[in-house]
Amino acid sequence: MPVNQQQKQLQIKLALHRLKFQAGPAIKVRLGKLPTATDLAADFSGLLEREGFQPLAISPEHGIRAGLLPGPHKDPFDRMLIAQAQAENLPIISKEASFESYGVRRLW
Repeated sequence: MPVNQQQKQLQIKLALHRLKFQAGPAIKVRLGKLPTATDLAADFSGLLEREGFQPLAISPEHGIRAGLLPGPHKDPFDRMLIAQAQAENLPIISKEASFESYGVRRLW
């Protein structure tokens, strides 16, 4: 596979995590868990844009899928990632082994 195509695929895969990553740093800064990441949280969208990542908007289908997912996984951000991965046929980059029980491919 050509390098440009691999880079594009990685960008698509990582864009899936945009929602979680955008909220994650801000929430952790607010809770005092990442006090040194204030600048990152303040300009996370700008950072992603400068790095060439494309956002993946949350569609009504994604929301419905996330809400209807069965199983014990309760984290709403993770449920949205699972739903988006299912709907868009994209893998998830995560160490959460439980994602595989939802029929999505997990990298990491």
